[in-house]
Amino acid sequence: SKPVNIQRDYYTMATVDGDEAEIIMYGEIVQEQPRNWWTDEPIEGNYIILDEFLEDLKLVSDVKRITIRLNSVGGDAYAAIPIHNRLRELNADVTVIVDGVAMSGGSLIMCAADTVRVNASSLIMIHKCWCRIWGGFNADELRKLAASNDAVDKAQAAIYKRKTGMSEEEILAMMAEETYMTGSE
Repeated sequence: SKPVNIQRDYYTMATVDGDEAEIIMYGEIVQEQPRNWWTDEPIEGNYIILDEFLEDLKLVSDVKRITIRLNSVGGDAYAAIPIHNRLRELNADVTVIVDGVAMSGGSLIMCAADTVRVNASSLIMIHKCWCRIWGGFNADELRKLAASNDAVDKAQAAIYKRKTGMSEEEILAMMAEETYMTGSE
């Protein structure tokens, strides 16, 4: 396969040789580049942007082994879930090494790996879905929002259940508590 070396501010992706690739994912997971509300200028930061990441992932999709080095406080579940699912679809053997933290959406991406290695001093955090709301809402609209959050929670719990073998009830209880775990835990 053709060598690949992609350097973005928020991650790098490169083929080590024809059979292996390494992806360094250090950043917040977002659907699109955050922009300043008033100026529409891009907000600087380390962002793993869904469409860009998935497009770049195609360039290494034919390798046999992928190592992902992860340090992410999470971000948008609607971006993390498709990244998780696309990584799961690859024919490659995927290893994730948690260099720092795999929180929230970062922990979902971590669970896509066939092998997960978490340093003893690294942290994993899982929690229930939350969202920011701005404006006025009636009770029906708030119930609808709560129902959509419940659906996201169940989708996330399915990812954790597949990876850990734990029950959905136990996982949802851990998510409700916003559970932090060290590498050894």
